[in-house]
Amino acid sequence: MSRFSRGRASTRARSSSSTVPFESPEPPVFDRKAAQVCREALRTITETLSASADPLLSSLTVLAVEPAPDASRLMVVVGLPPTRPGGPSNPADVVAHLAERRGLLRADLAASLQRKRTPELTFFVLPARRSEGGAP
Repeated sequence: MSRFSRGRASTRARSSSSTVPFESPEPPVFDRKAAQVCREALRTITETLSASADPLLSSLTVLAVEPAPDASRLMVVVGLPPTRPGGPSNPADVVAHLAERRGLLRADLAASLQRKRTPELTFFVLPARRSEGGAP
């Protein structure tokens, strides 16, 4: 038997025995490094936004940073402050404003992370909660 036929036969045997219909997928594995990158990104983006001269950016609150789907792309969850006259009320406008400043945020993130590649950033804005009882 040649070297090639043994390899194919063993591969076929392995693949046919490991295929089980209705087998549940494995649970997601906790990625310690991705969690570490997310914590550092949360800290850095919070500092960058709060130090910004732009009143819209400085009023935002970073709620979470999550890998989406892995640490090469991060989803930044931002909360709007309670609405004020003249303040942002539409989350889509805030996402567009953040997208314009994505380069600045990634540059600050690159300075704080010790990685070969800086993660891409995507944004998700949660609308401001309305105060209960009608108080401003």
